[in-house]
Amino acid sequence: MINLRTMQQNIIYQAFLITILAIMTALIFNHFSSRGLPLINAEQPSPNFNPVSVKQAYSLFQQGRVLFIDTRYPEDFSKGHIPKAVNVPSKWSMDQIMNFFGAVSRDRSLLVYCSKNCNSGQRLAGFLVQQGFGSVAVLVDGFEMWVAAGYPVENTGADTK
Repeated sequence: MINLRTMQQNIIYQAFLITILAIMTALIFNHFSSRGLPLINAEQPSPNFNPVSVKQAYSLFQQGRVLFIDTRYPEDFSKGHIPKAVNVPSKWSMDQIMNFFGAVSRDRSLLVYCSKNCNSGQRLAGFLVQQGFGSVAVLVDGFEMWVAAGYPVENTGADTK
């Protein structure tokens, strides 16, 4: 005869496991998604890099000595980006990132940006500082604020509709 109490305990245990697995899967997906939700006060910049405003970024752009790095998706990059910026999408593998930055001098000044409410730029900037790049800044207001300020935008001509 089936023990009803044991069956209920098994159902509760299985429901608990499924819930834990679902939460873990969601947290992992959120962490690696460039459009994930900030779980810890993401508004505070990391102490490892220099947060800059749109106005400061434009001043650096005018000086022409900073490499601008756009971490948005290639489709967004092709629609418009800061002139002479390079696209290092957040979906790149660690090997792709290492290969790209292996050819960049550690003395080169870098400015990383993404969308307004995106933290992939901050994550990449923190990683670059860990890799020994000395001058890394992040455009904290994002590309949308660059556009809103009326600063120059370059388009690759690709239509991604």
